[in-house]
Amino acid sequence: MEEKRKLFEEFPPVSAEQWIQQVVKDLKGENFDEKLKYTTADGIRVNPFYTLEDLTKYNERRPLFSHADWDVCEEITVISEKEANKQALNALNNGASALVLHISSTVNLQVLLNEIKIEYIAVQFVVKADAVAFANVLNSYLTSQNIDAAHLNLSINADGIAALLKTGNWEGIEAEIKKVIGLFSDKNSFRTININSYVYQNAGAPQGYEIGCALAHANEYLSRLLDTGVKPGALKNKIQLNVAVGPDYFFEIAKLRAYRKVMALLFEEYKIDSEIYIHAETSFRNLTVFDAHNNLLRATTEAMAATIGGCNSLSVKAFDAAYTDANPFSDRLSRNIQLILKSESYFDKIADAAAGTYFIEELTEQLAQKAWTYFTEIEKNGGLISCIEKGNIQSTIKAFAAKEQADFDAGKEVLIGTNKFPNLKEDKKSVADSVVWGNEEAKGKTVEPLDESRLSVKNEKERLVQSSKV
Repeated sequence: MEEKRKLFEEFPPVSAEQWIQQVVKDLKGENFDEKLKYTTADGIRVNPFYTLEDLTKYNERRPLFSHADWDVCEEITVISEKEANKQALNALNNGASALVLHISSTVNLQVLLNEIKIEYIAVQFVVKADAVAFANVLNSYLTSQNIDAAHLNLSINADGIAALLKTGNWEGIEAEIKKVIGLFSDKNSFRTININSYVYQNAGAPQGYEIGCALAHANEYLSRLLDTGVKPGALKNKIQLNVAVGPDYFFEIAKLRAYRKVMALLFEEYKIDSEIYIHAETSFRNLTVFDAHNNLLRATTEAMAATIGGCNSLSVKAFDAAYTDANPFSDRLSRNIQLILKSESYFDKIADAAAGTYFIEELTEQLAQKAWTYFTEIEKNGGLISCIEKGNIQSTIKAFAAKEQADFDAGKEVLIGTNKFPNLKEDKKSVADSVVWGNEEAKGKTVEPLDESRLSVKNEKERLVQSSKV
C-alpha cells in the first residue's frame, strides 16, 4: 500500500477547473455547457464528469445502509392454492428466498403454505380482498402451526392510496386508516404500512417527483396514524416501501439511496426509530412485446441498480409479462438473473458499493433535495390525498409521461428491438389478445386513475395492425 501511495504521488492533482479547460480546448470552440451538460425531467443538471470537489461539498462519504445481501423473490398470483403452493415450493427449491403472493379472495393458508417454512423466508402478501379478514386468517394459521408471529419477515400489503391511484375508487382515507389500524399489532413483526410507489414510476414519473410523491404518501399514513393515538415507537419496523426500478442505471441507484435519506428525515420528524425496508421490482413501463428477450437485458440492469441501491428484497418481472401469464420458463429466468448477480458477480458482498462515488453521491443528494421540494409543495397544497382528489398528481405525472413518450416516438428514448433495430418480420399476432396495453384496473369513478402504460404501446399497436394485413 505504501508503494502505491508513492506511485500516485508522482501524478500532480488535477482540479475540476483544469479538467474543464482541457475539455473546452478539445471541443474546439463548441459550447461546453450545451455540448456536454443536460437537464433531466426533474430539472437536475448533469455534468459530464464529477470530482472529489463535488463530494466534499456535502461533507458526507458514509454508507447509507449496512446490508449487502437481499432476498430473491418469486411473484405468484394465487388463483388455485394448490397450484400456487406447487409454484412456490419449486421456486424455493431453485434459488428463491422470498415469496410475493398476490391474493384477491379468501384463501386456505393450510393448502397455500403447505410444507413452506415461512419462519425462514421473507413473505409478502399483496391483498386486494378484505385485508383485515385476511390478517385474522393468517394469525389463526400461525397459532395453529405454533409459529411465533413476533419474529417473521412478513408484510401485508394493502395500500389503499395506491389502489385509489390505480382504480380511481375507494371508501375514503378514514376507512383506509381504519384498515391499517386493523392490521396493526405490537404482537407481531408484520410490516403493515406499505407505500406502493411503483404506481408513480410505472405511470411515467421521473425519479425526483416519484420520491416526492412517496414521501407525501407515507406522510398521509404516518400523520393520520399518530393522530389516532398510535405511539411513534410502535411504528418501528412496521413500514415498507415498494418501488419500481427503471432503466436509467445510475439515476436508479441514486434513487434508492435518496429514498433512504429522505425517509430517514421523515421518520426523524415523527421520532420513529427505524430504517425503511425497501422491496424493489423491475419496471413494467419499458417491457416490450416485440423482441421480448431484450426485456431480459433491461431487467438485468434494473436488478443491478436495485441491489447496488440497497433494496432489501427484489422481484424481477418475467420477460414475457406484457403478453402472457406466468410460466415456469420465464419465472426461472427471472430468478436466475438475481442468482447470477449473487453467485457470479458477487453483488451481495459489499454494502452500499456506490458510497463515495462522485457522480452517484451527487445524484443522490440532488434527488433527495428535489424530492423534498416536491414533497413540501404537495403538503402546501393540502397533502397527497387532496392533490389526488384535485387531479394535481395525475396531471403532473401525465405531463412527464407525455414528454417521455414524445422522446420515445422521436427515437430519443430507445428500446432496442422496438423503436431501434426492430425485426420487422417478427410475428406477434398469436399473442395480440393477451397484451397488457395499460392500467387494466382503472375505473375512475372517484378520481382520475393514473395511466400505467408501457412506452412501446403505440409502436406495438401499429405493428400488429400491419402484420394483420399480411
